Amino acid sequence: MSEPDHEAGLFDDIASATAAAPAEAADDSRWAEPDAADGRDPISIALWGGVGSGKSVFIGALRRAIGFTEHVGRWSMHGLDKDSRSYSNNAAAGLRGETPLPLATETASNLSWTVRGPLSSGDDVQVTLRLRDAPGGDYRESNDASPEATLQYLAAADGLIYLFDPTGELPDPDPAGGAGGNGRPRAAGSFTSTLQLLQARVAEAGHAGVRLPHFLAVCVTKLDDRRVFAAANRLGLIDSDANGSPWVPNELAKEFFRRLCTDQRYGNAPEIWNDIQGAFDPARTSYFATSALGFSYGPDSTGEADPLGMRTFPNRVPREKLFWVQESAQPINVFEPLQTLITQIAAHGRVHGAAVAR
Repeated sequence: MSEPDHEAGLFDDIASATAAAPAEAADDSRWAEPDAADGRDPISIALWGGVGSGKSVFIGALRRAIGFTEHVGRWSMHGLDKDSRSYSNNAAAGLRGETPLPLATETASNLSWTVRGPLSSGDDVQVTLRLRDAPGGDYRESNDASPEATLQYLAAADGLIYLFDPTGELPDPDPAGGAGGNGRPRAAGSFTSTLQLLQARVAEAGHAGVRLPHFLAVCVTKLDDRRVFAAANRLGLIDSDANGSPWVPNELAKEFFRRLCTDQRYGNAPEIWNDIQGAFDPARTSYFATSALGFSYGPDSTGEADPLGMRTFPNRVPREKLFWVQESAQPINVFEPLQTLITQIAAHGRVHGAAVAR
């Protein structure tokens, strides 16, 4: 069933308010994209993730996954400008082992790609996938710089893909200053502050609901990390997919996410779990455990035996102060979150009826 008509006006107001803001006005044209072939605005999906959550490798893995045999000739993905094409091409090169894996972002960029493919009904669909790739300040309210462009693309999207990096929440022997297991700002802080700004922006534009209208796909990333994989294995959530790689079945991913957030043996981010339950409609929220790199047959630098007798070695190895894939990446569950959002939005109706701010 389609959303009420007032939602179209809501996102028209967001677009107008953002276009009027001087802070990011010079970048607005970077969001422009051609209209869909049938004259309708493309579905808009935004990628959301904190510092070090793996946004760049996720984009590269998505391109790689779309190129796998079952999608060849059915789905396509291309960047809408030179920067977007370079971003995904560089990430894909790292996943093939031709270059090191991408480093953390140092400058902000507005990036977008067109994804096209068939629905189960046989109708073709066009999607604009957007990423505001910015240093950590865009995702922390304490930063003096206004995260205007980040709020713009999140607020005006039909669907959101949230990348939750559990490695930043794992217990650290010497935590300091709110940092997680890798010395990065904890995901909970950046998520909560961005969510509150997003809720305020949508409410100011006239949305009266308690929950946000967006469809949401929550992705627990970095399943290939030893600690993340070990947590899933201890919880009894690991199965083997058709390719012999371990994965967490989608019907178990919500429980995996909940335990990583709320069970201190595995993580410490109850705020994120509680915020998602309160801010998003459960019927519009789905959960996945993903890996952009996949696993390696090994051996790895620890010399440990494969604990489950299948492909479970980490696929990321250090070399000359950078990280490389040990084998060409075999992404796990990367295309499925996007496909799920597309299916939901197409079936239940767009969140908004206007084009995203130009």
